[in-house]
Amino acid sequence: MDKNQDLSLPASQHYTTLQFIPSPTPGVLRGMLDRKGNEKARATTLVRYDPDKSFPPHIHTGGEEFLVLEGVFRDHEGSYPAGTYVRHPVGSSHAPWVESEGCLILVKLQFMPVEDPLVVVRDAVELGGDQSTTTRQLFRSEKEVVSVVSLSADGSLSDHIDGSRGLEVFVLEGSVLFEGQEYAKYGWIRLPPNSNARISSTTGAKLFVKSNHLAHHLE
Repeated sequence: MDKNQDLSLPASQHYTTLQFIPSPTPGVLRGMLDRKGNEKARATTLVRYDPDKSFPPHIHTGGEEFLVLEGVFRDHEGSYPAGTYVRHPVGSSHAPWVESEGCLILVKLQFMPVEDPLVVVRDAVELGGDQSTTTRQLFRSEKEVVSVVSLSADGSLSDHIDGSRGLEVFVLEGSVLFEGQEYAKYGWIRLPPNSNARISSTTGAKLFVKSNHLAHHLE
């Protein structure tokens, strides 16, 4: 099952047109942003858990990172409320669950290099509130940088993030303009290395941004 699988090409998705489809686990739905493979896939996905649902134990053969958007995500290591960013390294495992509030997460699978061995848990973002131009780094290595960027009105992402080695943007609050279209909350944009495309905001936006990682996967 492939979607936007060629990392050398730009891709984007409006949340309002994203189709959530059932996973093999009842009560767990997936909105696929990019994907290469079947059940064991390199993938970027919005995953929605219905209340009081769990996911079977599984191993992260290519690592896993996720950002909790709504509700509280839980596993044997702890509870992760909305705004928490987590990286599970290659070879790690867990069996997550949610309780009565349900949960929505942005998750990336099989993008992580094996030389990132540590579990990372960061209180990444305070969702909601006003936007001012700030950048907060959540993770940095030779092969990728993960940040939360708050753009003020009329701000441009290129003024704060170097996207020359590829860029992935997920809208947390507000909206951005890309290729003549407005991407509102939970919209997603991927730009390959050396793209000249511009991402900006007229009203302000809070963005989850990954950079450098696409060049690593295309090498």
